[in-house]
Amino acid sequence: MKGNDTANTNLRVLLIHPPAETFKLDSIPLGLAYIASVAREKKHKVRVVELDPSFTKEELEKIVAEFAPEVVGISAMTLQIVQAFKAADFVKDASPGVITVLGGAHVSALPDLTLNNPHIDVIVHGEGDETFGQLLDCLSSGKDFKNLEGTGYRENGKLIINPPRALLQNLDRIPSPALDLFDYTRYNEGSMISSRGCPFRCIFCAASVIHGHKLRFASAQRVVDEMELLVKKYHYDHVRFWDDTFTANKKRVGEICDEILKRRLPVTWSCYAHVVTLDEELLAKMKQAGCCYLEFGIESGSPRIQKILNKNLNLESVKRTIEQVHKAGLGIKTDFMLGAPDETKEEIYQSLKLAIDLDPDVASFAILMPYPGTPLYSTSYGDGPPEGDWNRFIHSPLYAKVTDDSSPLVSKHLSREELDRLMRYCHRKFYFRSKYIFSRLFVRGFYHTNGRPIPPLWKIRRMRDLKILLGMTRSLFTSFVKRSGY
Repeated sequence: MKGNDTANTNLRVLLIHPPAETFKLDSIPLGLAYIASVAREKKHKVRVVELDPSFTKEELEKIVAEFAPEVVGISAMTLQIVQAFKAADFVKDASPGVITVLGGAHVSALPDLTLNNPHIDVIVHGEGDETFGQLLDCLSSGKDFKNLEGTGYRENGKLIINPPRALLQNLDRIPSPALDLFDYTRYNEGSMISSRGCPFRCIFCAASVIHGHKLRFASAQRVVDEMELLVKKYHYDHVRFWDDTFTANKKRVGEICDEILKRRLPVTWSCYAHVVTLDEELLAKMKQAGCCYLEFGIESGSPRIQKILNKNLNLESVKRTIEQVHKAGLGIKTDFMLGAPDETKEEIYQSLKLAIDLDPDVASFAILMPYPGTPLYSTSYGDGPPEGDWNRFIHSPLYAKVTDDSSPLVSKHLSREELDRLMRYCHRKFYFRSKYIFSRLFVRGFYHTNGRPIPPLWKIRRMRDLKILLGMTRSLFTSFVKRSGY
């Protein structure tokens, strides 16, 4: 496979962020933003398009005609893959000679299956920063990329999947994400990723399919440089860290906090945390440095299901840690999953009881899906495709809707309809407690799902906070105030 016949050409690169099928993703797609930064650093002309769910063929054809790209890159999770294929189809109809490149978590989990789509010329699997950059080098100079690690393509009707690229060790080498190429004003908070990899091996999680299990960290200096850019250039006053476990390295978290305090950054921030990585001293420092909200994946209130999911949390340790977080004055979100293999209705009620006992500010109950790249998917489907299309994998607890029995489940005892009703029941029982409502409305306030603090009603001064609160309330009532039979 060879690139452009004209050497040293600066390419026109169109990067597309396809929509999810049933709900709006509410943070800048950082993976695509890093790819855009790499392409621009190599002097290529880059444009980013964030497509709405209602995008049309005419809309995309107009963009292609105006920009005249030579390369179109599309990044997609499973939630977006149907729309990604649709976008690639429209692009190829508008410009048959353009080279379409697809990357992201879904591709990395199922490279062969993805490359079977005739509208995709090249796939990038695994971490795409260096791979996409080198692919552009080959395409612009006419060099052969058939042995380029981390890519796949078709040759004479045969699928060629090259070996994966070694994981990038020095994250400080990556240029800052090109947020200016996005409509960043449509997002309420800044987004960052300061580490890669997850050392845990939960059977439902696909986090390692791109970044592996080995943890790698950006330096505290680099992290806070990027935070400062979000505050001063993009005018965000809240930053959400999307690291799988931001608190995995206590020493680095402390260094980040020290650097934030040293620069006196006027910003709040939130992150994912693991119950075994926190202590009172670290929590106090995080609070002092602007941290306002931590999200924990608890998953189940049943010790038996903890083992089945390979989560293996000690629930007494969970209670102690959450109590420490409460005492530190930080907001808390806890995530639970319903419908684990062999889980019973009674064990789902155990999860609900634990959520109420922990009393977090936000609790999420989601139906467990065997997403590509997870051990659950391999157990269910091997390396092949499930029956039907990928839309069956789309189900969000905040935009819940009953789907038919063709939806992929791993539960042995509960149907899709039963799980959907149980999910609604858990949310209603958690949120519509008089103690919870009074406390959040008049004392503690609320938190947006991305961690932005919203003051109690009598302290709200900004119209944006009131709009967010009304939107959250509307979502809860629309999704969960519905008779479930439980």
